[in-house]
Amino acid sequence: MSTLNSSPCIEPHTTTSCRPTQIDMTSQHINSGRYTIFNSKLIEHVSHDTDDELDITQGDIVIDYSFDDIATEDFAHTDYDDNLEAPYDNENTGAGYKDIGDPIWQCKQCKAKMWYDERINKDKQTKNPKFSLCCGDGKIQLPILHDAHKQLLFDSRDSQAKKFQQNIRLYNLMFAFTSPGIKVDTSYNTGRGPPTLRIHGQSHHLIGSLLPMPDNSPKFAQLYIYDTKNEVNNRLSQYPIKNNVGEDIIIGIKNMLDTHNPYAQKFRMARDKLDSSVVCDLKLKLISDRQTDGRLYNLPNASEVAALIVGDEHTTNNRDIIIEKQTGMLQRINELHPAYLPLQYPLLYPHGEDGYRPNILHKHHSHSHATKRNKVTMPWPEIQRQVAKSNLTAHDCPDVVSRVFKIKLNQLMHDLKSGHVFGPILAFVYTIEWQKKGLPHAHILIFLHLSNKYPNPEDIDNIISAEIPNKDTDPKLYQIVSNHMMHGPCGIANKRAPCMANDKCFRFFPKKFQPATIVDQDGFPVYRRRDTRRIVQKQGVHLDNRFVVPYSPHLLLKYRTHLNVEWCNQSTSIEYLFKYINKGSDRITAAIVNDQNQDGPQNQVHDEIKHYLDCQYVSAPETCWKIFAFPMHGRAPAVERLYFHLENQQSVYWKDSQEIGTVLAKSTIKESMFTAWMDSNKIYHHGRDLTYAEYVSKFVYDARKRCWKPRKQGNTIGRLIWVPPSSGELFYMRMMLSSAKGSQCYEDIRTVENVVYHTFREACFAKGFLGSDQEFVGAYEKQTLGELHTILRSYL
Repeated sequence: MSTLNSSPCIEPHTTTSCRPTQIDMTSQHINSGRYTIFNSKLIEHVSHDTDDELDITQGDIVIDYSFDDIATEDFAHTDYDDNLEAPYDNENTGAGYKDIGDPIWQCKQCKAKMWYDERINKDKQTKNPKFSLCCGDGKIQLPILHDAHKQLLFDSRDSQAKKFQQNIRLYNLMFAFTSPGIKVDTSYNTGRGPPTLRIHGQSHHLIGSLLPMPDNSPKFAQLYIYDTKNEVNNRLSQYPIKNNVGEDIIIGIKNMLDTHNPYAQKFRMARDKLDSSVVCDLKLKLISDRQTDGRLYNLPNASEVAALIVGDEHTTNNRDIIIEKQTGMLQRINELHPAYLPLQYPLLYPHGEDGYRPNILHKHHSHSHATKRNKVTMPWPEIQRQVAKSNLTAHDCPDVVSRVFKIKLNQLMHDLKSGHVFGPILAFVYTIEWQKKGLPHAHILIFLHLSNKYPNPEDIDNIISAEIPNKDTDPKLYQIVSNHMMHGPCGIANKRAPCMANDKCFRFFPKKFQPATIVDQDGFPVYRRRDTRRIVQKQGVHLDNRFVVPYSPHLLLKYRTHLNVEWCNQSTSIEYLFKYINKGSDRITAAIVNDQNQDGPQNQVHDEIKHYLDCQYVSAPETCWKIFAFPMHGRAPAVERLYFHLENQQSVYWKDSQEIGTVLAKSTIKESMFTAWMDSNKIYHHGRDLTYAEYVSKFVYDARKRCWKPRKQGNTIGRLIWVPPSSGELFYMRMMLSSAKGSQCYEDIRTVENVVYHTFREACFAKGFLGSDQEFVGAYEKQTLGELHTILRSYL
């Protein structure tokens, strides 16, 4: 077994005119999975991804694949950390690391930079890949982003740029037009992992009046109007931490927004009107409607996003925001207002680009169908190279983390299905999860072919190791194991480790030294852990083989991340694994408490039961994963539920707008998947030796035509739907369907040895599926009669 850690879906439509272009790049050797790219040219076919046809049987390998959360001081030096600009390792065969390259392919529709392995048709090699992850291959119309980020100091690596990037949230808040309507608690940022914000209530944005109330200092949008001669000092006075804030950066951001941002320009215009003393009663209206789509044709201008209103005569949309001249009231901005995001995040929308709003334009093709802190280090060099371009960290780019992990997961599944790692496989199932720190990981269970079950301990040692490699003879593997596969330190050396509970490691580390691999009575392997005197130093503690997490040397060298591999072949361990990979998302128990105040107790829980909430924990990478519509689960072969019913008792479905008489008058009203199976047995002779559940392995049901057709490719497992014993004849019919083959009518299902029974229950008795109670009745009567004889003798 091994484990890999680490909006509506748009159907892509392709046209001959929608060809992406490739970004110019310097001469470097990059492998993107299927092809070798040299000087930006596709020159060599490396592999071909095919879908394997699988038959399900019991198997015995599970894979756990994940990102590591390694503190900087604990992260051992590797060859790809030293120079991010150097050509990277391109060993894609054997045990070398498989680098997916950089996102050098450009979607011609929206100019997004993509990885080659993100193309639409991954099973086809092409020099002109098309992409749907960004814009649905042109279905969603987005404007080309204007480059204002050089003024935001993203591209430079001098001290000024780093100072800006380290405090980017503070600078954004300084220039935000609206206030976040939440109370933020950052007291939880005491451990490892990405920064955490604890908020109460629903997140929403508020905006006040144009001018502050008397004796109040200006805030947020008021800073664009009130006392602008001292604007820099006014913005600095809002935040007590001034040591890390540069005035020259504030001035630069101010000038950039005044030049490019239509909202800033409109507020400045309001300032000029108010300073002129010509207008007494001035209001500012933030307009929600657009005459043109700002995402397609042009950026919004100052007159389109806002309007200055004199007096009370004006018309308004229900989502328009009317900002009064001077009032102490705050008003909430509708989440569907185009200005909802640009007003709160001016540094992300420096040109005032519209945020999300209803009816974002879709481009319809003629052939389209109606469908719908300690600093954490990411070990994969592809992520490091990408985020280093903007002096960011992996936690600042959860979208990059999710995309790279998805590509790596696809590569791993391809390696496993190809049979070159553990041998031929029959089936697999996996699920994606996220740690509390936000890092993705996958739990994968694969079923091996019967001829490749690794029955002996020596066979297990050939694919799984739980020992530290030799540093002299295998330095690369030693470095990777040291970085990713060492547990702890925990126990006496570190009682505050996350795995410690009641002064014991609930992962049961350190393990015992074991001279040879054995399998215990529960079916779990106890791997070989010899006392080889090899150690790894972590946080000043020497760790030996007792702290090694089992791994596959071949996969570890290729993927360079935490990749735990386990072997199992007993029903007890298989049951545990299925429960583990399907346990669902991480949960959090939240308590509703009183706010801190001077009059009453602090943090007192109102109710011990009613005020606890069971919530799902959603991290930033998980959010991106769901936005990209990446699958949360995967399995092969597919499992199809097969429906059945008693004669003339099939279910009928219709819409509320349909007349029941019209529905019942349809010629296909009596046709169903089950009756079509019996009709198909009359046509296809080679399907008559199959049960109903086995039929999907050779035939495919066409729901539109309501008929079964011979299967041309792939494999599917059929499962009869469950019915309770209380359903009577339907329950007994299900029992008969488990053995009935080639049935062409209901009477055939009730036939046993050429005898047609009146009911399915009688047929089950004749088949031996049900036993008579007469045996138990006789035994009871015999026991009762014996007890009666004993009682009678006692009276004689």
